[in-house]
Amino acid sequence: MSDTAQQMILSRYTTPDVHATCDGHVSHVMSGRLRDKLLCHILLLALFIDNFSFDVTVLQKDLQLDNTRIGERLRALGCKVSVVAGTKPTALTAKLTIPLSLPKSAKKSRKRKRNT
Repeated sequence: MSDTAQQMILSRYTTPDVHATCDGHVSHVMSGRLRDKLLCHILLLALFIDNFSFDVTVLQKDLQLDNTRIGERLRALGCKVSVVAGTKPTALTAKLTIPLSLPKSAKKSRKRKRNT
């Protein structure tokens, strides 16, 4: 991998650690938010490669994720996640359909009182 590509990936998915080593080498830390960002980009790439529908099981094993976490991220991207019947352990498939069905925001908007 070229130095430019490596630096671009490090800057996009990690933050430099404040504690530099004695030789000036800077280590990088991946926060939970940046880890989720990387996971979402991986899932989008898998959807794009497999014509917007793929078997989640293979990717799930490689990334060592549980059904809940990967399912939540796929739903946040607008995918319909379904369980493959008769599989043990439970296998999931994801499909991105049009129109997108994004999950509702967790924040509830407050209604403003009208002055009459």
